[in-house]
Amino acid sequence: MRLFLSLVVILLFLYSILPPIWPKTDDHVSALVFFCPETDCMALFEAAVHQAKKSIHCALYDLSDQLLPSFDGRSIDISIIYDVKNKVLPRQYLHPRKISALSHNKFCVFDGQYVWTGSFNPTGNRNRNDVLLISSRYLAANYEAEFQELRGGKPRQTPYPHIVSDVMSMQNAFCPEDQCEQKVLDALSEAQKSIDVMAYSFTDPTIAMLLLAKKEQGVNVRVLLEARQVGERSVYTMLRQHVPVQASNQEGLLHYKVFVIDNETVITGSANPTKNGYGNNDENILILHNPQIALQYSHRFVEESQENHVSLLRQKTGE
Repeated sequence: MRLFLSLVVILLFLYSILPPIWPKTDDHVSALVFFCPETDCMALFEAAVHQAKKSIHCALYDLSDQLLPSFDGRSIDISIIYDVKNKVLPRQYLHPRKISALSHNKFCVFDGQYVWTGSFNPTGNRNRNDVLLISSRYLAANYEAEFQELRGGKPRQTPYPHIVSDVMSMQNAFCPEDQCEQKVLDALSEAQKSIDVMAYSFTDPTIAMLLLAKKEQGVNVRVLLEARQVGERSVYTMLRQHVPVQASNQEGLLHYKVFVIDNETVITGSANPTKNGYGNNDENILILHNPQIALQYSHRFVEESQENHVSLLRQKTGE
């Protein structure tokens, strides 16, 4: 009997310290997608801040001083990490983070329930970005655990790396510890029909080679990059010989970090498809399996491509 009780205690202990093996079911997931600058994402961010009732925990690359009055004087738990390379007016709740690479996240957890993520830095509304607002206590637990680690806590595994609900499934990872590049490669490898890419910076040759391989398999691959990041290390030249590639040179930066797969799956987050993005910086990625959300991103890709095409024509004709 004592042996049996001892085994039960050991099993309970192991269960308490190990992350769940099976995807966690969450029947209360909802998600909204916004694209800037059509949506005033600065105003959206302020609205999210004002609606918080208990806590705001953010890990951001940078934020504008004009947002600070939204936080000042609130009697709730507020804590914001940002990259020390950026200059922000000092506040008690602001915590500059210094690492050899970039503290490049763009996420917030509101009230332990709501997650703000995507490519948007709350520094202005000029650039083209995506924002996801997701209600899920399990996803929020992932981002909260990462936030606490960034604040100086002990490293730990992502509590719920795969979340399943009645409306979508989500995979969540934090770079560099969660092998983000491999997770992106695994998702892209599943493509059967199409892959659309919108990326600010794209220098990862392994992912570029996979895109070329999928093209050879008959997958329709299209790529849209930010022209100001098309340099010697960019995969622009490698890809454009085989797949349609545009370099966007519109007024605001094309700042997405997005892959759309088969109009069913979206990869987004803060990490550009670069070696630093996946292997050195503090970043997060989110892989969403939901056709309705994927369709929004597919439409956005078409809109961006058409706008860029019109812009290039105007430049050529001198209009």
